[in-house]
Amino acid sequence: MGKQGLDSSSTAGLFTAFAPFRQDPTTCAVVTREKGLHIQKLTPDDTRIAIADPVDIHRDIPNYRVRKLLMAWHDDRMFAVGRTSANHKMLLLEMAVPREQTRPHVVIRELAQLPGLSADDEFVVGLSDEEGEQYILVAVLAGVNRRAIYRIRLPEELEEGIAAY
Repeated sequence: MGKQGLDSSSTAGLFTAFAPFRQDPTTCAVVTREKGLHIQKLTPDDTRIAIADPVDIHRDIPNYRVRKLLMAWHDDRMFAVGRTSANHKMLLLEMAVPREQTRPHVVIRELAQLPGLSADDEFVVGLSDEEGEQYILVAVLAGVNRRAIYRIRLPEELEEGIAAY
């Protein structure tokens, strides 16, 4: 039997996360093997399917393993749930959207730790806007008796070090 989407050097699946841009629905972000970020423009092949343009941006995600990905309202930043490579504590991360081919890595800022959440748990991530304040919601179902919803308020501005480039 052939490969099942697994990298032989890692237990991470080939495809990890997908997030369409909100302001440009023909562009999407894809995370592969929990550590590769691809920004791709989609072009219509016919009326039923869109395919990735061969010209895309690919960046390594240094020191982190990303499990879920979500675009911000204005496509200037992304939010991810992941962990550091050396630790199993799950984190909410903010990442600048790469715009140029010249930078080798994605710029990341840790926003919050998600206590009790593990990489093996089933969870979904959503963006909420309540009276002008933005939140990330993480809903977790980790067993019959263990469920939680994390609500993390987002900073309004990008920090200088995370600014889109």
